[in-house]
Amino acid sequence: MREQMKIKAWFITVPVSFVLVGMSFILYKAVTANQQPGMNPVRHPTEEKWTQDGRKHEALPSTDFSGSDGFDQTIKFSEYRNGKPAVVVFQLFDCPCSIESQPLFNQLHISYQQWVKFVGIVQGPLKNAKFFVQENQCSFPILGGVSDDVIRAYGAERSVYSALVNPDGSIFKIYAGYSREMANEVGDWCAKFSNKTPAKLDLAIVPDRMASGCEFFPEPVPAATTAKK
Repeated sequence: MREQMKIKAWFITVPVSFVLVGMSFILYKAVTANQQPGMNPVRHPTEEKWTQDGRKHEALPSTDFSGSDGFDQTIKFSEYRNGKPAVVVFQLFDCPCSIESQPLFNQLHISYQQWVKFVGIVQGPLKNAKFFVQENQCSFPILGGVSDDVIRAYGAERSVYSALVNPDGSIFKIYAGYSREMANEVGDWCAKFSNKTPAKLDLAIVPDRMASGCEFFPEPVPAATTAKK
């Protein structure tokens, strides 16, 4: 009986995943149809310090984590990756920068999902991840309820950070944002595991300049003080 239920679940899950991928691609084309290259505003230009801080994590073991996706399935990163390379994307559910960058990560996933695993982390409870998935037609698992310690362990100070994880589990590179150059670099990295030439990416709404997102851990605003008379 359990095997029959698993088979039925599989037949349901696979068509749903294809539908999500198709909808993601259609949505991306619709958004980019009337936009020019680099048209997205760069709200948070990536600072050199953020890039340098990310380099401190390169070659270190990636931190394992677990979380629930938008379909209430628990995913453990190490098991999900299962010895494959992976791209981990860090987002905020209500951040315009996250919303604008997600179509690029969807596109990379669609191009390389056979060889590279993609997973996203949306800071906060599961409802944040569900909202982000529904609003952005994400083509790969987006997890909620992941500890902030995990986000810190990858050096992700802001949304739109991403980590490339080697098949052996070590961190290859941390990107403190996204840009057209970054998109091509990630595409080239993914392509080397496929033994194929890199896929041609539509970068119409990807900024020319490296752009990051909103802060995960903003500094508390000092309490107002009353001036002494």
